Amino acid sequence: MNQLRRFTPLVLALGPLALSGTALAVADLAPAQAARAMTPTTDASGDAGADDTESDDSPSTTDDSAADPDESSVDPAREDWLDFAADADSDSFAGGAQLADLVEGARVLMIGDSLMASTSSRYGGEMCETVTPEGWDVEVDAETGRFIDFGADVLDDRLDENFDVVVIMLGNNYGANPDVFEEMLRDQVDRIDGRPTVLSTVTVFQPNRADVNDIIYDIAKDHDNVRVIDWAGETAENAALTGGDGLHLTDLGRARFADMVAAELGDAPELDGFDDGACLYSAFTDDSVGTTNTGPVEGQVTPPPTTQASNGGGQNTSPPVTAPPATQPPPTEPPPTQPPPTQPPPTQPPPTVPPPTQPPPTVPPPTVPPPPGPPAEG
Repeated sequence: MNQLRRFTPLVLALGPLALSGTALAVADLAPAQAARAMTPTTDASGDAGADDTESDDSPSTTDDSAADPDESSVDPAREDWLDFAADADSDSFAGGAQLADLVEGARVLMIGDSLMASTSSRYGGEMCETVTPEGWDVEVDAETGRFIDFGADVLDDRLDENFDVVVIMLGNNYGANPDVFEEMLRDQVDRIDGRPTVLSTVTVFQPNRADVNDIIYDIAKDHDNVRVIDWAGETAENAALTGGDGLHLTDLGRARFADMVAAELGDAPELDGFDDGACLYSAFTDDSVGTTNTGPVEGQVTPPPTTQASNGGGQNTSPPVTAPPATQPPPTEPPPTQPPPTQPPPTQPPPTVPPPTQPPPTVPPPTVPPPPGPPAEG
């Protein structure tokens, strides 16, 4: 048995995340596709079903329907990668080894655009809600409108933070230059330096996205630490996973994508004192790219997320409440105002002066002559 380096899994998601107009509760969905019947699958109704088939040392990336005999329905690039995985060492991630046997930690780094962002805790929360119960600590670093070079930015800033596994979904925003895309993605996978890595194909909503997927499979064939999620095939078979633009994810699509990632990761290694994992704070949450007045650049698909949780990411696995669009009430005209009636100041009648009064005539009392004296004596 080859001696394998043990790392914590990092997850890179290639391609912008699909967003729906509203974020609903996470659907109760089945696990991801199982390559060569290694992992649980779903029946036609979407209910979870257990697969009792033993592993044939190929990676868990296809479901039973994809493994049916009709080989003509399988993309040639994917078929080549499946052949490579079938021949890979069974002790390698590509060859079917479980992550819990390959890594010592449980920290997963997820990189993507608007599609991946829509599953982050600041929007729908499906990724943390689905993956952390398996024991993984999950950091989703994904932003709207990002191209392949965004992966390098995230690795520059976050790869040294003791991540064990990387998941990448980039390529929905594509500059139609396959040489540039391959060079950048190949460099990112090489920088991950042997850590288990999950790449995701993108929905072929425009013909040249098939070139993106071919490159992803070509790179995966050169690395036995890489598995590929067939998101292109999943969305081609089920139109309900994407919205009206054929790309961004519906509520069902977000839950299904998270479910497929969780199936590729499987159970985290057992760590003393820990059962469930944690939803880590997101270091990249800027969704303003491509939404300015100048509009998106060529190859960019950037409908902005429409429902955002208040905390900016991390420690929030509940789907946000979607508020109805604000309606402006019609302008109301104030009722005409009548000036208050003006009352003339009260007028005081001029003071009335009574006519002068004459005092009653005063009558002097009658004068009485003094009584006569006695006669004079002779």
